[in-house]
Amino acid sequence: MDPPQAIDPTRAMAVTDPYALPLVEALHFQRPAYVKILAVLLILLISVSGGIALLRRDVDDLLLGIGGLILGIWGVRSVLVSQPLPGVSAIDLALSLVILFLLLGLTVRLTRHFHQGSNWRWPSAR
Repeated sequence: MDPPQAIDPTRAMAVTDPYALPLVEALHFQRPAYVKILAVLLILLISVSGGIALLRRDVDDLLLGIGGLILGIWGVRSVLVSQPLPGVSAIDLALSLVILFLLLGLTVRLTRHFHQGSNWRWPSAR
């Protein structure tokens, strides 16, 4: 935490406040560097492992294991964010993007799998 900085109390008051504020201080909090590095590394590693699972597993195994993979990705959030936050954090957005790309990749794999099993041809450009 940075040292508190004094703010002019009139800047923090609303017109309808019944009492005057005697003292107002600004507080700035920042996470340590190792927590930031840990967050980036965990998100990168879980993304890589999810991508490898998406590309290397059979479609049947992937369909059975995609739920566990998504739960594992979201479990990284509990490691990085130990307490519930009132809003959406950057970690939530990053992990949601990883899950979104895995589900899109699963959709592409399944589409290719079912297309190869059918006799239907892709429409050709004329």
